[in-house]
Amino acid sequence: MGPKVARLDLPHRNPCFTGREAVLEHLQKALSKHRRVALTGLGGVGKTQTVLAYAHQRLEAYTHVCWVDAASRETLTSGYIRLAGLLKLPTPGGQSSTQTVDSVKQWLASHQGWLLVLDNADDLGLVREFLPSGNCGHVVLTTRAWALGALAQSIEVQKMGHEEGALLLLRRAKRIPEDALLEAADPIDQARAKEIATQLDGLPLALDQAAAYLEETGCRLVDYLQLYRQHAPELLRRRGALASTRARWFETLLCYLHFWRRHARKLLRQGGVLASDHPDAVASTWVLSFEQIERASSAAAELLKLCAFLHPDRIPEELFVEGAPELGPALKAVGSEALAWNNALSEILKYSLLQRDTNAGTLEVHQLVQAVLKARMDAATQRRWAKRAVRAIARAFPSVEFSNWARCERLLPQAHAAMELINEWGLEFPEAARLLNRAGFYLSECARYPEAEPLYRRALAIREKALGAEHPDVAQSLNNLALLYRAQGRYPEAEPLYRRALAIWEKALGPEHPNVATALENYAFLLRVIGRPDDAAPMETRARAIRAKSC
Repeated sequence: MGPKVARLDLPHRNPCFTGREAVLEHLQKALSKHRRVALTGLGGVGKTQTVLAYAHQRLEAYTHVCWVDAASRETLTSGYIRLAGLLKLPTPGGQSSTQTVDSVKQWLASHQGWLLVLDNADDLGLVREFLPSGNCGHVVLTTRAWALGALAQSIEVQKMGHEEGALLLLRRAKRIPEDALLEAADPIDQARAKEIATQLDGLPLALDQAAAYLEETGCRLVDYLQLYRQHAPELLRRRGALASTRARWFETLLCYLHFWRRHARKLLRQGGVLASDHPDAVASTWVLSFEQIERASSAAAELLKLCAFLHPDRIPEELFVEGAPELGPALKAVGSEALAWNNALSEILKYSLLQRDTNAGTLEVHQLVQAVLKARMDAATQRRWAKRAVRAIARAFPSVEFSNWARCERLLPQAHAAMELINEWGLEFPEAARLLNRAGFYLSECARYPEAEPLYRRALAIREKALGAEHPDVAQSLNNLALLYRAQGRYPEAEPLYRRALAIWEKALGPEHPNVATALENYAFLLRVIGRPDDAAPMETRARAIRAKSC
């Protein structure tokens, strides 16, 4: 039996904590080399629970384990005052809170073997004031801040994989014992739990919230999946339903003050009031961050809103530059000026709501962040941002030449996201059709025909509605779709499209336009493939004559 460890305000171990072995190992190794380490990442990704698990696992390695909420100056000060009492430090009458904080810092600077956890340490400038000098113990921060400089060694906490997330869900929902492996669950439940973990994109707080719902309602996993697909915003806003009426009344009353709003449950427990064991809902975890960004920078807030309507992974930064004219005054200014762009991004990165890969020149946003951002917008606002996103992607998507293929591939996920927005909001304007036509053409050139077809077909439908059935752009869509069908051997479907494209171009552009020659050549090639050379020959002769005149 090792020496007794003083646990100073250390929360209880989470019996459902799951996985994170690699992060825990990384944290242990980092602390052996660096006295200060920070777990960084998106709110709700599990930073607090991970360092709490580390503290409980490594209790015997420390003489004292101290836990302080670092969300504000008030919580830090009150936490250090409590530590002074637990450490039995002398606090003469009339001593100010600042003097008490200094006493705790001096104790930490002069004693060996302690662990100090500063949880929710998002204001790094504030946290610096409370850090002890020297290297006598270990300090671990949990923070959404991205740029730590020399303050601490950074370890990023990523979202969970689908198997790890499924295990957390099943344990927390009490569908399997707390120490059981995933294989202990029914195979069907395993599959459904993995689907839920995928839908929630591996965010531990969201998984915990879903598990709380499953536990409280007795809902089947398959039914929760259906509910989530239909009512995601409501479920993301939902808290556990077990809090007492009195606790809820207190939470409502105190929500007007940031400090009380953020720490109501802890204070209510200290006062003897039973509060829910469930964490804050996913939506409320991020709302304060959104509000702070909005106050700090309108451009940053609009950048985040736009990202809610894009494909979440590997968003090319050039999209914001090339699409800037479509994004409104604030983002137009940011997209055209590198310093303003970096300033706007830095406001968001403070809260880890976006991740930036500077080498790849891409951004990434969590799917649940997107869902919560959208839930805060009314339908008119959502439609406006969906429209802007489609127009920006259309402007950024390059012409389909071989030299542009890498750029096309890079923007292809955004083109697919635009297709979803077009269908969801009925965005039937010519730029939307141009984007879908270009993306379909790129896919067709790469022989990815099944992917190209729905894009081509939707582009055709938009052009027919927006431009009229006899517009030259409609002929272009018909011609491209016919080429796709011909490449797949679907000759009967291709022929009427070629015939219609030829008729439109002849009428709209004149019988000797180069586009007419293109239509004649394509149609003639098809006729030869299907064994009708006599019909093909006069078309080929006419096409040659048009080409000769245009040279």
